[in-house]
Amino acid sequence: MMDLLEADGLHSWAEALSDIGARAATEDVRRDIRRLFGGAGSLNDIVLHAPDHPRLVADNNEFDALRSELYEFGRP
Repeated sequence: MMDLLEADGLHSWAEALSDIGARAATEDVRRDIRRLFGGAGSLNDIVLHAPDHPRLVADNNEFDALRSELYEFGRP
C-alpha cells in the first residue's frame, strides 16, 4: 500500500501506514488501523490517479484489495 500511495504523491498516508507497521511488531495497533477508516478524507476515500491516467484500474484494484486486508486486520 505504501508504494502505491507514494507513487500517487500521498506521502502522509504512506508515512502513517509505515509508522503503524513499525509499531505492529511490538504493540497492538488495531485501534490505530480502525481510525484510518473513519470519517471524511479517510483511507476509504483514496482513489489513485495520475494526470495521464485518470483511472489506474490495476493499481486501484490492488490498493482496494490491500485496504480490505488492512481493515480485516484492524478488526477487534
